[in-house]
Amino acid sequence: MRKGVIGLALIACLTLAGITIAGTAFAKEVKLTIWAIGPDNPSFWRAKAFNVAIERLNKLLKATGSDTKVVGNVSFETVSWGDYRTRALLAFKSGKGPDIYTTGHEDIGMLADAGYIIPLDKYVEKYKWCFDSFFPSLWNSVRLKGKIYGIPQDTEARMIYIRKDILKKMGWSEEKIRKFIEDGWKGEVTLEDILKIGAEAKKKGLVKWGFYHRPTPGVDYFQIYLAYGGRMWNPDTGKLVLNEKAALKTLRFFYDAVNTYKITPSGMTSVSWKSIHKAVVNGDVLFWLGGSWNWAEWQRDYNASEDYLFENIAFIPVPPGRKGDKPVTISHPVVYMVSSTCKNPDLAVALIGMALAPDLNAKHAVTSGHLAISYEQLSLPEYKKAKFLSMVTPLLKFTHFAPNHPKFNTYNKEGWYKAIQMVEVNGAKPEEALSFLKSILKRKLKGALTIEP
Repeated sequence: MRKGVIGLALIACLTLAGITIAGTAFAKEVKLTIWAIGPDNPSFWRAKAFNVAIERLNKLLKATGSDTKVVGNVSFETVSWGDYRTRALLAFKSGKGPDIYTTGHEDIGMLADAGYIIPLDKYVEKYKWCFDSFFPSLWNSVRLKGKIYGIPQDTEARMIYIRKDILKKMGWSEEKIRKFIEDGWKGEVTLEDILKIGAEAKKKGLVKWGFYHRPTPGVDYFQIYLAYGGRMWNPDTGKLVLNEKAALKTLRFFYDAVNTYKITPSGMTSVSWKSIHKAVVNGDVLFWLGGSWNWAEWQRDYNASEDYLFENIAFIPVPPGRKGDKPVTISHPVVYMVSSTCKNPDLAVALIGMALAPDLNAKHAVTSGHLAISYEQLSLPEYKKAKFLSMVTPLLKFTHFAPNHPKFNTYNKEGWYKAIQMVEVNGAKPEEALSFLKSILKRKLKGALTIEP
């Protein structure tokens, strides 16, 4: 029923915009190029939803007697985020970027600053019945200087996955495991506990490694920094922030994981994603700093049934650095943006609205392990039946977003990621890595950075 109402409202708006009716200023065939990325395979609905939306839109157009037809050139990438972004930047610079571009929300600052994407406020308002059920907090992730530059496509949460079967082999009772998980959600488990338990499992020969983290640059590392009281930026000044005290504790955590407790390989940043997921699924590692989408990934790409996963794997939010403090997660909404070279931004946003219809986005969420973006989606039977998603959703009360700052990638990749590699790969002391981090960020970011003691 709602789909029909949306369709009629959409046609009305597009007609007012002179898009749909025959003989308008628009060509009969409107072409839109859409780029989407997983990079995980199960996130294919980020692209497939557009194919369905185009089909639905064209049926509506035909029903109204319009001779306009939307033709989409939709692509879905499973390459790394870095390769995808590099390709996109080259395309934007040459004026040949896609009309609709899918990426992480943290790219908004850089892309808006370069003039590659446009503000969408007036279109979001125009098609608000497509977006009025969205969780309000998600819009905070797509705003820059008070304007909306993207439309949330999904969200997720990050957590510490735990191999329950390994804990049992360590002699833990079901009751002890249950309490550990409960305490994890209350902030009663600390990052130091993770290191010590991981070391015990490795010492007993029950796992090859006690703790794994992602190998590539990403926002995941900042959960440790936040857990120690750091902050990535100051929304009042708009500047990125390096909190020295929290940064030193963060670097010491990664140093200790590799050099003191020896539960993380020194070459962790060179381990392939495939090797990591195999190790987690096979029980070769006790703790994995992962994300909600891994659950679907393991079932689809690593031949793990959901029953097996529930039997052997649990999760908690990322623990605080100090017992009793609030646990942490970072959500990383993937968003749809409209490029400044798009000739039909009105139609592009209308199409995005249709691609984000609750039924389509629910398929994406259930298939890929991502979370709902709207209250309406939560109410759909398909989503409600997904037990894992219901368990993950409460993580959002601990969530943080990466800043939409044009230099966040520099802050992340050229500063933090290299500093973490220093303590892991080179065995540099945390104090040395912090000195490097301060130096590189000062040089690269200059007035865009605030250093706090």
